[in-house]
Amino acid sequence: MIRHLSPEQISQWAIGDRTAETEQHAKECAACREAIDRLQGSLELFRDSIRELSEARLGVGSRAAWTPPRARSFWNRPVMRWAAAAAAVVMVGAIPAYKGCEDSQRRVAAAKQDAVLLQEVDAGLSRSVPQPLESWSSLMLTGPGSVRKQQQQ
Repeated sequence: MIRHLSPEQISQWAIGDRTAETEQHAKECAACREAIDRLQGSLELFRDSIRELSEARLGVGSRAAWTPPRARSFWNRPVMRWAAAAAAVVMVGAIPAYKGCEDSQRRVAAAKQDAVLLQEVDAGLSRSVPQPLESWSSLMLTGPGSVRKQQQQ
């Protein structure tokens, strides 16, 4: 047997969430039964006052005539429509600017590659002997019986 119901158990009782043990205790314990009755009475008073207030404001005589107001959807608010329109305008302007930036970066990279290729071609054309034959040409110019020595004699 439990001593007394906790405030959480009393709240659960009021919303209909009861166990056999709490029901048995509420039948036997006058203090807990009084706490439950007090809470239920307060909730009934609150519910009745809210109903009366809403009926007075709406000017209706019965609860059946009252219907909850239609909730505004997210996009039915003027601020959200303007925000969506502004976002669309920004995107329409930003996409071409981004694409233009990418294109200019590609052109710069291609120009750098072209410059490097032209430098390599220029270096290759300015050689007197092709690169694979450079080792042979150095032997011919400085070795024994080289062409220069023979020309000087």
